[in-house]
Amino acid sequence: MYRDVANHVEYSKLEAILTVFGLFAKTTFLLKLLKSEDRIATPFWQSGLAVFPQSSPSPFPTCDKDVAVTTSSLLLLLASTITSGDVTTIDAFDRALSEPAGTVIRAQSPEAAPQVATQVPLEAPSTGTETYYYPPAGTTAVPGGDPFAQQMSPGFPQPITQDPWLGGNVGPYAAPAGPQQSYYQFGVNGPQPFQFGWTARYDLTYYFEETVRSPLGNFEQDGLAFDLEKKYTTPIGGNWVYSIAPQFNFRTGLGNSGPAGEDRQLYRFGLGFTLHSPTVAGWTYEFGFNPSMGTDFDQKINNNSTMYDGHAVAYWQMAPQWMWAFGVAYWDRVDDIVLPYAGVVINPNEYLELRLLFPKPRISWFMGTPWGLPTWLYAEGEYHVEAYQVGTFAPVAGRSTRVQYRDWRVVGGIRWEAGWWSMFVEGGWVFDRDIEFKNYYPKLGVDDGAIIRVGLRY
Repeated sequence: MYRDVANHVEYSKLEAILTVFGLFAKTTFLLKLLKSEDRIATPFWQSGLAVFPQSSPSPFPTCDKDVAVTTSSLLLLLASTITSGDVTTIDAFDRALSEPAGTVIRAQSPEAAPQVATQVPLEAPSTGTETYYYPPAGTTAVPGGDPFAQQMSPGFPQPITQDPWLGGNVGPYAAPAGPQQSYYQFGVNGPQPFQFGWTARYDLTYYFEETVRSPLGNFEQDGLAFDLEKKYTTPIGGNWVYSIAPQFNFRTGLGNSGPAGEDRQLYRFGLGFTLHSPTVAGWTYEFGFNPSMGTDFDQKINNNSTMYDGHAVAYWQMAPQWMWAFGVAYWDRVDDIVLPYAGVVINPNEYLELRLLFPKPRISWFMGTPWGLPTWLYAEGEYHVEAYQVGTFAPVAGRSTRVQYRDWRVVGGIRWEAGWWSMFVEGGWVFDRDIEFKNYYPKLGVDDGAIIRVGLRY
């Protein structure tokens, strides 16, 4: 483009020089021709070039008539040498921009520019109907409300807005009213929202027979345990969540070959209360109280049968994948046991979950759906202590005391989840076991042994 501009400038200069040279040559020729005339006798305006009044004095000298024609022709020749008034000098850059060039460089091609819609496009009308404007569909769900409450398009079924397991009494997305709204709470076992209403837990455990070492003589002990809990969870004022859980536990065969040769059966009745605070700045607080009564009904019920457990813990959601727990627990047994109720929950991805919370840590790995059900493999540890009021046996028979069973457990299992229910099967090892009495008898040791357990949740 710049080469074309330079060529145009040089051409303009040459054209101007040739024009001036031609004008000079014509003028010189005319002067020489006029200089060759001897005289002028007749005014040349009479030849038709101009008209002046007859009475006016002649502004020109006179000449012969045969010279008048020659003079007129020369004047016409002089007029023809005058440059036309519309000839002007054109700027070189303007001329270059007005003429096509071989190469065009632009920041963006006009054809590639996106078309920006200035209004919401109209939907295609049906045949034979007029065109109407349809505003954009969809609304923002109200916090604490049903996110699917807006009207659905025709042809689609309406959403379920009530939890079918609650009998329609509580909406599944309901949240308690109050300041500092917080709609998803985290429980003791990690970042899982609460399920309002009733839930149930059934566990059946078998302890393989092992030897009990006693100063009165060794004996064999096996055991069968059944645990039942029904929990009701509901929101209360101020975004707090409250739950109450009736509990029943049954043990049989513990010491069935003991010194008294009796088949001991133990019963426990408990009522768990838990209160969860709303999550504020990542912090959630949980308080629990669990009174219970455990007995073999051999003697009259007294204070040896009543026990009061409790815990308090603070959860800190440091990041979406990290939650810390800081707390303490108290267990009322033969010993007054104070434990750290603390740890961390880590979810590095959608497959692995690490609930490293004492006294019951667990590591879970999601296998997928190999049998059409979401399936988890897990490994779990537990520090376990339970106590009951029992009647004494020989040599001190007919009295009441409290007995405590303590052990450590490591198990592995598989868990299935299918919407409203889940179940598991696990097996493992029980070790560091002992039996301790409040009075009358020394502590008894129990050999390590195997354990299996199945459970159902719904």
